[in-house]
Amino acid sequence: MHLLVLWVGVCLPGLTVASSQATPAHTECSAPVSKQALVLTPEKISADGLGLTLEVSGDGNELRSVASEMATGSCAGAVKGFVTDRIYLAGDRVLRRGATGAPSFSEEQGSDFSKRRLSAEKGPGGGTGQFTMGYPVAYRQIGGTLVTDYIGIWRVAGGSVVRSFSSRPEGGFTTPRPVLRSNLPLRSVTYFPAPDVPSGQLGLVQEVNGGTVRLIGITWWHSSTFR
Repeated sequence: MHLLVLWVGVCLPGLTVASSQATPAHTECSAPVSKQALVLTPEKISADGLGLTLEVSGDGNELRSVASEMATGSCAGAVKGFVTDRIYLAGDRVLRRGATGAPSFSEEQGSDFSKRRLSAEKGPGGGTGQFTMGYPVAYRQIGGTLVTDYIGIWRVAGGSVVRSFSSRPEGGFTTPRPVLRSNLPLRSVTYFPAPDVPSGQLGLVQEVNGGTVRLIGITWWHSSTFR
């Protein structure tokens, strides 16, 4: 049995940042980010309530915990993705959370998010839905050739599907395997590995409505996913 349980406020503590008045989200999200432009509110919502359905199958493949925050404010529309304490914004900007529980961000320049992500035009072709982006999970050697394992997003009718896949030594990609489904569109997925074990945190940015997004952190065990 695969376990998908609610885990609130551990990896995603709430806090605030940036501001302006009533113009479109991207035009308001100017540097430096000021109070109220990005407000993160921890949620107590089940996986079902988040619109997530587990599609992982096979031994060693589990989604073990979920934590979510609602992001609002003038910079919410500019959120491209997040990895642990870093939130990536449009314009190659990065907001970094302070110490656990600290209600503040510091702003950095020089995001590596765009460099690491696999763009829509470079991803796997065919299959159900439209591939929108991928993010590296791990790197390994097969016959002296570097292979990259990925997690990626496909837009489908009624939401998005997250699938795993790998590059092939001879070129192209393996057949994508389903991980989870969201009944709301997903803007991005990222991955941060745990030390010494085949697991890590998936970071999902889920589009809710009218400039509001949700940041979802999921603990993912994947010992047999990329074999």
